[in-house]
Amino acid sequence: MPNGSHWPKISIVTPSLNQGVFIEETIRSVLLQGYPDLEYIIIDGGSKDHSIEIIRKYENWLAYWVSEPDEGQAHAINKGFKRASGRLVAWLNSDDSYLPQTLSCIANVFSSHPEIEMIYGDIYLIDAESAHLRLLTSHDFDKEKGIRLTFVPQPASFWRTILFEKVGHLNESYHYIFDLEYWVRVSLICRMMYIKSPLANFRVHEKAKTQAYQISTTLEGLLLYKRLFSDPRTPKHILKFKRDELRHWYERLGLNYVDEGLRAKACLSFVKSILTQPWRPRSLILAARIFDTLFATHLAERKSFWRKLKKLFSHGTQEDLAHGTSFCSKMKGH
Repeated sequence: MPNGSHWPKISIVTPSLNQGVFIEETIRSVLLQGYPDLEYIIIDGGSKDHSIEIIRKYENWLAYWVSEPDEGQAHAINKGFKRASGRLVAWLNSDDSYLPQTLSCIANVFSSHPEIEMIYGDIYLIDAESAHLRLLTSHDFDKEKGIRLTFVPQPASFWRTILFEKVGHLNESYHYIFDLEYWVRVSLICRMMYIKSPLANFRVHEKAKTQAYQISTTLEGLLLYKRLFSDPRTPKHILKFKRDELRHWYERLGLNYVDEGLRAKACLSFVKSILTQPWRPRSLILAARIFDTLFATHLAERKSFWRKLKKLFSHGTQEDLAHGTSFCSKMKGH
C-alpha cells in the first residue's frame, strides 16, 4: 500500500442464477482489478443456461466456486461469506460490475480510517447493453436524522468481516430487501462512512428481481420497518422515525399498486399512509390521488375498497402484516 503496509485481503462473493448474459462482465470486473490479495468466490444456484461454461473459463483465478441448488439469494451469499477469509468483504451480483481501481480505493480508505467498519460510495446505473444511464449519488448517514437506508447502494458497499461477529449474516427470510435489512442492523451499532466516488455499475433491466417484483419488494420493506419499530430492543432515538417510515412505505406500496392496475389496493395503501401521518401537506396530495384513482376504478373494485376501508376503521390502524421474528433478534448473540 502507499503507506508501506500490506494490502488487506478482500473477499468478494458473487451469487448467480441463469445470468449467463451478464456474468462474464461481472467476473472480469473483479479479476481485472489487479488487486494483489483478492479472494473471489462464486456461488451459482444451479444455472441451466451457459453460466457454468463461463465460470469454468475463469476457475483458475477463483478461490472457490460451486453450482448447486440453494434456498435463495441471501442463502447463496451467506454460503460464500462463510468461506471468506479476507479482512474486508462484499458481494457483487452477477449482473453488476466494479469500476477500475475500486478495490484498491476501498482498501486505502479502510486503512486510513480504522474506526470505520462499513464504507459505501456512488454507482452508475447501466442498461442491459452496459450503456451508462446516469450517476446515482448517495450521501452521508446520520442516525439522528433518519433510519431509511435505501440510499446505500449495495454494489458499492464494503465492510470489515468483524461485522459478522457483531451483527451476524444476511437474514435469509427476506428475498428482496435483505441488503436493506442488513444495512439497518449495521447502522444501529457500527460506524458507516460515505465516500463521494463512483465504485460500481448497477444494471437496470426488466429481469432484475427487485424491478420485476416491486410490490413484493415494497411489502418486504414495510414488514422490515414494522418489525424494527415493534421490537422492544430498538433504540429509543430510532422510534421517533416510525410514522415517517411507515408513511413512506405505505405510499410507495400504493404507487406500486397503481402501476399494476390494482387501484382498490392502491387507494387503501394511500389511506393508510395518510392515517400514519395525517397532518402533513403530503396528505392533501395523497387524498387527491385517492379520488383520482377511485374515479378510474371499476365499480366492483370501488365496492371492495369501501369494504376494506370500513374494516380498517372498525379495527383501528393495526398493522396488517404479521410482525414475525423480532428485528433485533437477528443481532449476533440474541
